[in-house]
Amino acid sequence: MRTQTWRLPVIVILVAASLLLAMPSVAGAHVRAKYRAAYKSELTLLNKGFVAFAYNYDNMKQGSVDSAQDMAPMIGDPNAHEQLVAAEKWCLGIYNRNNEAPVTWMSVYWKSVDAFVGKAQRYFATATQRSKLKHACSRLKASSGMLILSANDHLYESYRQLGFDPPHIDLSAQAIAAGDEDAATGHEGFDKALAALRALQ
Repeated sequence: MRTQTWRLPVIVILVAASLLLAMPSVAGAHVRAKYRAAYKSELTLLNKGFVAFAYNYDNMKQGSVDSAQDMAPMIGDPNAHEQLVAAEKWCLGIYNRNNEAPVTWMSVYWKSVDAFVGKAQRYFATATQRSKLKHACSRLKASSGMLILSANDHLYESYRQLGFDPPHIDLSAQAIAAGDEDAATGHEGFDKALAALRALQ
């Protein structure tokens, strides 16, 4: 009889543990079932938007780096001065056309994140999960801002530095390095925030 009395609590604990292990899908299914596909689709769109800005940064950065490399041997060469001035004007034109754009880009992207947050009530039944969504989206905005605004501000400053006569090659390179640092920080934070949002699915 003592043996049976001792075994009963152990059996109850084992059964309870097995039930918990058998329900991972229920424990992880945070988004309401009928909105799960829409939630996943919105995360995909937010990610694609960020990737597009990242691609644009890399593409424009290469343009600045290539320009600096092309201009460097022209500095001090009287036979290449006209060509150098044309390259300087081109870089200054890039800066003038784009230096205010990052603020607009960030505003547009953040509005899409805010619209996603506005659907928290639809996606989640509990206040806890809605709070997690909002917290992750706050991190998403902060991290995307590092790339879309901060990194691009440095990037276009690199073009401005190349617009002087003679061009400030060293200062342009420093601006690129600062932009890359902000871009890397933005990427890292964005990936973590996106992973947190995906974990809520």
